[in-house]
Amino acid sequence: MGQAMRFPGFKTKSNGHGFGLHPGALAAKQMGGSLWAESRGTGLGAAFVLELLATVAVNAPAMSIP
Repeated sequence: MGQAMRFPGFKTKSNGHGFGLHPGALAAKQMGGSLWAESRGTGLGAAFVLELLATVAVNAPAMSIP
């Protein structure tokens, strides 16, 4: 499934349109991250992992929440 989700129109349901994962993977890639699926086998479900890089600012002012 991991390789297949990179193509527009890939779907696992007959009533779906299959366009959600591909744009999500492209957006993640544009932000320097990645999106992938993991599964332990047929019928066991899947986990979709979105990984994005974060930058921590040194000496940045603390954020206050009103």
